[in-house]
Amino acid sequence: AVGLHDVAVEGIDTAGGGFTATSWMTLEWADPRLAFDANIYAGMLRVDAETIWTPDVYVANIVTSAVAQTIKLLPATISPDGTVRVVFQAVGDFVCDMNIKPYPYDAHDCSFDVAVSAPLTDVLLQGSLGFTIADGPEGFMDPEASGIDHYYEDATIKGFASSRVSFEIKFERDPSYVVGTYVLVGWAFNMVGFLVFWIPVEGSGIDRSGLAITTILAAQFMMYDAKVTSETTWLDYYFAIMLCFQFFSFVLTVHSARMNRYTMSHGGDDEYVIKVFAYQDQIQRKSTVHRAGFFIFNFVYGGLDAFWIDRWARRCVQINRRFGTSRPNFEML
Repeated sequence: AVGLHDVAVEGIDTAGGGFTATSWMTLEWADPRLAFDANIYAGMLRVDAETIWTPDVYVANIVTSAVAQTIKLLPATISPDGTVRVVFQAVGDFVCDMNIKPYPYDAHDCSFDVAVSAPLTDVLLQGSLGFTIADGPEGFMDPEASGIDHYYEDATIKGFASSRVSFEIKFERDPSYVVGTYVLVGWAFNMVGFLVFWIPVEGSGIDRSGLAITTILAAQFMMYDAKVTSETTWLDYYFAIMLCFQFFSFVLTVHSARMNRYTMSHGGDDEYVIKVFAYQDQIQRKSTVHRAGFFIFNFVYGGLDAFWIDRWARRCVQINRRFGTSRPNFEML
């Protein structure tokens, strides 16, 4: 019989797929060769566990070296009927297959897999001594002992059939810290990013665009600070969507500032801008150039809707870069 008690989980590495824990393991078995007369010796015998036969029990999913696993091995206690009980404290790093994608709402089912290096005909493990958990790591809910399962390995694996007891434990992350630090703050950044549309556009929108860029940079820095693994998680998708909204806000801010500058340069008449777009659409309809090509040409070289300084700068840059000192044909506009 085997049991696991007072398990203290010190840390969980969700990215690496494992956890660190300290526990007290109890083994109990019957050895008739060690029975004695209770009338001759009252009470129980306490002997060195290394001087008697003990089953070769080990933890299958531990990765810590054998020297560092056992911290303290208590003396074996023998009852008059030959029942032997051995208790030892063990610490180590345990492997667990974890799914980090739902982070910070992730939950993991792990276990302590106790096995024996002996065939079923010699040793049959039973998890009848219980399983208790003392404490869990920071950032997670209190771990739960979800059950004790028994497994019997196929004889073709090791040459003989053997038994295994799995003490299952469930870890569930406490998302309050991540939500309060990153999720809500990111949501607030989005609100601030869209606040620019309530700021007047006077002054060519310098204050508006500056605020939008600041929120984008702050959100991007927070995104890298919240990264816990190279695998894409729920929080990564959240930040990606948040940055898309903020970038969209920045683009609209720049476009609004440019249109306001264009309107102000023509006496502040909004109807003039509408007439410009209508006239430009009329030109496009008469042109043999496809609508997509017309749009790209307008965007690269600047059309009637572009501010005259921007239009002049764009065309000068394109002329110097692609045509040298020659002049492109703008007659299609």
